[in-house]
Amino acid sequence: MKIAMKVLNSSLCAGVLLLSSASFAAEPINGFRNYSFGTTFDEINSRLTLSEQETNDQNETVFSASEKVAVGSHDYDLSFWFRDEALIQINLSRSYDASSTFCIGDFDETFGAINARYGPADSPPNKIDPLIMTADFTDANGSSIKLLGASFDELEKCFIHVAYRSGGSGGTF
Repeated sequence: MKIAMKVLNSSLCAGVLLLSSASFAAEPINGFRNYSFGTTFDEINSRLTLSEQETNDQNETVFSASEKVAVGSHDYDLSFWFRDEALIQINLSRSYDASSTFCIGDFDETFGAINARYGPADSPPNKIDPLIMTADFTDANGSSIKLLGASFDELEKCFIHVAYRSGGSGGTF
């Protein structure tokens, strides 16, 4: 009976370790929610109301969505970057009234959520200048997430921007 209990306990411990390691495995960066890199413009345009935006890159087209997306308790504006009609970048952004203290807290909360889902950042968040905060996440296939927070204390404004970029498609922002 003692041996059977030890075997059962060992099996349970191994199972718990296996399950917990699987739940902490970083997800690959394939896009954002049901917007995957490589999705065609027509597919996204059929789900959202898109309007073309200006861009400096002749090889890419940028469209913003009229609809907002809820992430946690916050609504974000959405924009999509296409090259050859294939999705290469998804941007989420929000701008709101907040002190620099609250803005830093929101940046840290967003950083923590990305870190929990996609794994550790390439390096600790850059908060040398309290007005601008940045963090980068890159996965094995070269896809990345760039997080930007900006606090304009005199104006009591905060800006949070998250850019999901497919691997090998160039820079963000």
